Amino acid sequence: MINMDSISEIQKLKNLIEFQKEQLELLYKSEKKYKQFFHLYNNALFIVDFTGAFIEVNQFACDRYGYSFEEFSKLSFFDFYSDLDKNLISEKIKSIGENTYANFESKHFAKNGQVFPVEILVHKFDHGSSEAILIICTEISNKQKLEFEKDLLYALMDNIPDTIYFKDTESKFTLVNSAQAKLLGVKNCEDAIGKSDSDFFPQNHAEEAYKDEQELFNTGLPLISKPERIRHSSGNYKWVTATKVPIFDANGEATGLVGISRDITELKEAENKILKYTNELQYLNASKDKFFSIIAHDLKNPFISLLGFSEILLEDYDTLSNDERFEYIHNIYSASKNSFQLLDNLLQWSRAQTGRIDYCPIEIDFKKLAEECLTVLVTTATKKRIKIINNFGNSIFVYADPDMAKTVIRNLITNALKFTNEGGVVSITAAIQEDYLLTVIEDNGVGMDADTAEKLFRIDVHHSACGTSNEVGTGLGLILCKEFIEKNGGKIWFESELGKGSRFFFTLPLHNNQN
Repeated sequence: MINMDSISEIQKLKNLIEFQKEQLELLYKSEKKYKQFFHLYNNALFIVDFTGAFIEVNQFACDRYGYSFEEFSKLSFFDFYSDLDKNLISEKIKSIGENTYANFESKHFAKNGQVFPVEILVHKFDHGSSEAILIICTEISNKQKLEFEKDLLYALMDNIPDTIYFKDTESKFTLVNSAQAKLLGVKNCEDAIGKSDSDFFPQNHAEEAYKDEQELFNTGLPLISKPERIRHSSGNYKWVTATKVPIFDANGEATGLVGISRDITELKEAENKILKYTNELQYLNASKDKFFSIIAHDLKNPFISLLGFSEILLEDYDTLSNDERFEYIHNIYSASKNSFQLLDNLLQWSRAQTGRIDYCPIEIDFKKLAEECLTVLVTTATKKRIKIINNFGNSIFVYADPDMAKTVIRNLITNALKFTNEGGVVSITAAIQEDYLLTVIEDNGVGMDADTAEKLFRIDVHHSACGTSNEVGTGLGLILCKEFIEKNGGKIWFESELGKGSRFFFTLPLHNNQN
């Protein structure tokens, strides 16, 4: 007799076997689909363990990297990297947590040695009885590379302090960086596109830049580090070095240019300071040479005369006639007077050079001051029968140091008398011109040629000529005049013609210009 319970158990077992068979069939179909998906996926797929050994590799990976399945089984994922990057990539992969992802960019080496950029997605998951890592490698396309390089270019352009710009063959902007936009005075870089230098800079600068760029297109030769003084959008001027390089297409035709300008304003200012200091040093050296030249020569000669005539008087006094004694005494007086004048000028000039001379400008009656100077020089004029004409009208007041003003008038009148023949004329005239008093001291004396004129007012050239009655000079008078006039805020200059005389001009302020 059949046991009903046994039949029931057999039926359950049969049902279980059928279920397992269905599950196996589903699993087989699922695995088949998985295999199809895995191998047909249009990116390189790798399943690796934590040592980097390959567990599974899809067909795309074999094709792109150039290895067979068997060759992959003998490799590690880290073999795609240089020795320098292996440890870094290994640490990145091992640091991934459960059910988390990591994404980064890198470069891989194919079997044939080719290097190509990839974007890597890494995911840790359970693979059977152990954990494994799924790696998806997507090659970065040329378009992506171009986008990446474009972004990199823009980042570089906008963060570099130099101005960078691109132009077409008509010298119109096609691309500018932020520094160039700021220089041009536009809010956005796009606002400069299609415009040229003439829209932003003065005409002379724009025309010169256009000429340089058209020559660059015609010759194909770059323009390297050309110094330019340009006006910033703020209105201030700055110095830059401009470098412009032509851009050519595949046929060798110029399609535009790229330009870079670097601000060298601070460097230029430093160069100007060095040049200024160099000129000052040269002037100081010339002053020193002038000082020693006067001491060695001009100051020595009068003492030779003093000693010579003094010795004659001392030894031969009783045998000399009264006329001879008078002549020698007169010579001693003249030599002493010239020595005193030289020493006085030398001391004033020395004090002016060292900044120790007192400068005390006040409001002074210039007419009165000039007349005082003329009174002192009447004797010299009378001896040479020279007529001094004072063309002053009413009193005129100027703001200057009276002692310096006297020195200037006295030296210029003395020079005029010195180089005027007997019976000549010397005049002094003054007139107001805007905020200054212009004074003219004129003579009809011997005048001077161009070579002599070029030496006046120069400390680095020793020049001293004898007058029409063999009067000697110090070579410092006109230099002192220039120092003192400029110290008082005025200017001095002259006109002269050989054989016809000279005219010396100088200005002094009517008021205190510092207020």
